[in-house]
Amino acid sequence: MHFPDELEKETNNKIANYFCKRLIKSPDSSIAVDYLKERGLYDQDLLEKFKIGWCPEKQKPIRTLTVDLNGRLIFPIMDESGDVIAFSGRLPRSNVSKEEKKWLHESFAKEFCLYGIHAAIENIIKNNFVVIVEGQADVLSCHNYGFTNTVGLLGTNLSRHSQYFLRSLTKNFVLLMDSDKPGLDSAKKIEESLVAQNTLMNTSVGGDYGVINVNLSKFVKGVKCDPDSFLKKYKHSGAKKILAEIKERKK
Repeated sequence: MHFPDELEKETNNKIANYFCKRLIKSPDSSIAVDYLKERGLYDQDLLEKFKIGWCPEKQKPIRTLTVDLNGRLIFPIMDESGDVIAFSGRLPRSNVSKEEKKWLHESFAKEFCLYGIHAAIENIIKNNFVVIVEGQADVLSCHNYGFTNTVGLLGTNLSRHSQYFLRSLTKNFVLLMDSDKPGLDSAKKIEESLVAQNTLMNTSVGGDYGVINVNLSKFVKGVKCDPDSFLKKYKHSGAKKILAEIKERKK
């Protein structure tokens, strides 16, 4: 798996900045702006923090990009230092056919990446716990509603590498996965892996490691949802419910 060197990161950062400007200035970016506003994610600080951008429909090919992201919202994948290591793009509408592919990603080593880690790392240390969600929109919504210690898996698995890295920041993990069957199954698998590793860590180095698995269905009478849609619907009252659950379970 390819890891970008410093020169490649510098080039990626410049491309990301270009896409950020296109979101504001491109004549055809209104569909992307409207989509972000509809999702409650059109916040200037949020856009800048995560370098969210727009690849115009008629964008000329960019030599270093390995996928065609034209007509897509751009969500750069950044390392803990905030350098862009890869790009992902989402079509800016809700109704997307399987043939169209809602998301496109450049190839990168997902097992070594956590979406939003650059924006969360200080707050993970400060709050002494990390919130783990599945995808980009979940991370953005969580940060938007005060959970600035949130990172995304870019999938459904928390790799061994990511576990060790997060343990260097905190001993406490909060799983806030989608409440459908795949999400719940993933949360259970991650929880079991963390608990097993926590037992090993407690034995070898001592300390009190904790894992809290929050099922959003508890707050919406069994309705299946993800953190993004839950916070979009219930806003600050929903955020308060999640935080209260975390505090109660940490006792």
